[in-house]
Amino acid sequence: FGVRFAIASGSGRLGLRLALSALGVGKGTGVILPAYTDQSVPQTIRALGAEPLYVDVDPKTHNMNPALLTASLAKRAQAIIPTHLFGAPADMKAILKFARRHKLRVVEDCAHAIHSFSGIQRCGSLGDAALLSFVVTKAVNAFGGGIMLTNNHELAQSIRAGIQDLPRPNTQALVRRVAVAY
Repeated sequence: FGVRFAIASGSGRLGLRLALSALGVGKGTGVILPAYTDQSVPQTIRALGAEPLYVDVDPKTHNMNPALLTASLAKRAQAIIPTHLFGAPADMKAILKFARRHKLRVVEDCAHAIHSFSGIQRCGSLGDAALLSFVVTKAVNAFGGGIMLTNNHELAQSIRAGIQDLPRPNTQALVRRVAVAY
């Protein structure tokens, strides 16, 4: 992916929660995300005490429509999660410009764009962090798990520390999950 750090997690949702928390998302903040998204993303945002702030999608790509990003959204937000869907990258040039102008952190959701590029840069290497999920509905299916990508050393350390603090998974529950998914 062309990033310095790739941190494995038990799920994409867990990695996202740890990354957002490390980026300052919490009670009283918001996170901008596309209206067309997996239910786990807004659930993760709400679990941190933050508010999901939805932006409609482009009808051709189903990705976040950057023309609909507004200053009023940015005033309430701490971060933005562009999702690259079905191998089609979100308009990262416009999204990053908006994020820089409003001092927002960017966490790319790359679960459906493992080998996609935005210009000459690989999706997952453009924002502060990126999320990959490997559940059965994703392009790469490992029956679960996830990876967080970042070039930021402090963010990588924070995500790793959060993962290290978790209890070990129940092996029988994992085997059951794989069997059911299979």
